Amino acid sequence: MKSFDYSALPFEELVRRYRQGASWRELARAYECPDHKTLKEYVVRLYPDLNVRNHADAQRARREKEGRSRRRSAAEAEKAAQADKTPNRPRWWR
Repeated sequence: MKSFDYSALPFEELVRRYRQGASWRELARAYECPDHKTLKEYVVRLYPDLNVRNHADAQRARREKEGRSRRRSAAEAEKAAQADKTPNRPRWWR
């Protein structure tokens, strides 16, 4: 099995997009990284001064990006999750 080379990623662009409100999952998907948590570790290691959002801040950034002022309802969250699914995503957690 071939391992993913995180060091070959354009980190300047990754940091710029993260600061603009992109999530780690969104960035991992865009750059075809197998794991968003490992991507985050690499970026934080290279940019220790990067202000990493906590969960609440990430939710606020997502709502701001979507142009919303309130939380999603359960139905809206499920609809967004359905739209985000890819056919090759494992379903072991369901």
